[in-house]
Amino acid sequence: MICPRCKQAVPDGAKFCTNCGADLTGVTVTPKRKIRIYGYKEWYAISPDVEVFLNGAKVGTLAAKGELAVEIGNENAFFEFHMHPGLGIVRKCHCFVNQTFNGGLQLKTNRWTGSISVEYTM
Repeated sequence: MICPRCKQAVPDGAKFCTNCGADLTGVTVTPKRKIRIYGYKEWYAISPDVEVFLNGAKVGTLAAKGELAVEIGNENAFFEFHMHPGLGIVRKCHCFVNQTFNGGLQLKTNRWTGSISVEYTM
């Protein structure tokens, strides 16, 4: 569920928003759609997991070559991905999902630069 006040993801059935403290009693749950996120497929000596954030709140961790289904409502969503390859380095990328998108997101990495990116899939 998304808090109507701060637009952060909160667990379904929550009485209060964990981010701003807004009262959520009586808030109706909006219809949901699943966005599937697919882990990167490139081979590395180490395969760090990727942290997945939805509207600023962590919603899960995705392994290389893994898959994560995230339920969102019929509103716009902002996804951010953080990969920690080691030595205190953090690689980040993000994408915007509008209210009509029903596809998936494929993470990709660049072996030479160490960057991470995301592509929309159907």
